[in-house]
Amino acid sequence: MGKVTGFLEIKRKKPPARPVAERLRDWKEVYLPYPDEELRKQAARCMDCGIPFCHQGCPLGNIIPDWNDLVYKDRWREALDRLHATNNFPEWTGRLCPAPCEGSCVLGINDDAVTIKGVELAIVEHGFDEGWIGPQPRIARTGKRVAVIGSGPMEKDGVAFRPNSHVGVNVRVAELRREFDALVLAGGACWPRDLQVPGRELRGIHFAMEYLKLQNRRCEGDPIPDENFITARDKRVVIIGGGDTGADCLGTVHRQGAVSVHQFELLPRPPDERAPDNPWPQWPNIFRVSGAHEEGGDRVYAVSTQRFTGDAEGRVRQLQAVKVDMVREGGRIDFKPIADSEFTLEVDLVLLAMGFLGAERPGMLSDLGVKLTERGNVWRDASWMTSVPGVFACGDMQRGQSLIVWAIAEGRSAARGVDQYLMGKSDLPAPLA
Repeated sequence: MGKVTGFLEIKRKKPPARPVAERLRDWKEVYLPYPDEELRKQAARCMDCGIPFCHQGCPLGNIIPDWNDLVYKDRWREALDRLHATNNFPEWTGRLCPAPCEGSCVLGINDDAVTIKGVELAIVEHGFDEGWIGPQPRIARTGKRVAVIGSGPMEKDGVAFRPNSHVGVNVRVAELRREFDALVLAGGACWPRDLQVPGRELRGIHFAMEYLKLQNRRCEGDPIPDENFITARDKRVVIIGGGDTGADCLGTVHRQGAVSVHQFELLPRPPDERAPDNPWPQWPNIFRVSGAHEEGGDRVYAVSTQRFTGDAEGRVRQLQAVKVDMVREGGRIDFKPIADSEFTLEVDLVLLAMGFLGAERPGMLSDLGVKLTERGNVWRDASWMTSVPGVFACGDMQRGQSLIVWAIAEGRSAARGVDQYLMGKSDLPAPLA
């Protein structure tokens, strides 16, 4: 490593961020770039640790110590090449990934982990600023046609997009099978977990993705009539679910002008430091504060919603809940109501962000007749092919709800499987597992 004693001399620094009062007025970036000199110092904290456990923490197998060292030495172009060797989209992961690599950083045994995510984002942003990143035209065409069912980037690379195509609804599966040599199912795990309690049918209770997609479309300039738009403006909001989707809802309702926001989580509040049964290099289950949490709202832990009540017009007006204890019985986790802990909140908008149960069943999957796993995900073999020849699956659709890095890793693996199926061989990188 460039600075062997860097981890002893330099402390971890959070990325600079725009003031809360400023960023709540727009939909722009929350975090600001590290100054180059500060980032080089952060990269210098990467240890010459012998066995870099950050590799096993990253599903992509990113060669993290190499590009940390190159950044410290101010060799940005080489760092970008090393980063792109394993990660097609560091501009996404550097912003959106929860960084399991940092949870496995050897320095994290007794100190703050290296700012791997911040270094990664800085490398790819340098690449765009310097014009090093652009379309990669094909060297030769094979004449084979592949349909990827699921959204994605890189139109300038030659991908033809067909928007407003809901396969199994307004696009028939049989047509795709005739038109293309292979299909890749990459539609995610979009079947939301519902909350089956009295009053669920009241107006003003929505799934998180139903709510978030509308605001995203408005941010992109799509015309959304007010009568079809879900807004938190001047409303008392409860978000049920404490994960990433819940945090997305939190940041959105702040910017829309909610009067108050409570975010419910069924689990108890995580500890500030690793618990004895959560040792390194496991992912640290600790209390975290995202950019959205910095902006306000009450985080309520160990609580279970019992019912909703509404007004004469059928709109939700109250939420009744109870505090719970998490207990383990016979190896299973259960949640027991605490006596005399019931409470009621006045509410105008409820957003359900409780995770997902897998891929949507009706339509495409039923029409294809693909085999499902016991958990309800799409089954695939070692080559990433489903039970239907020529149909492949990757990402959340075959894995279940997971991380962006797993989606990219599995997309790379499925691409190799398709290449081998169509051409009999492949020069694409072999999957890690």
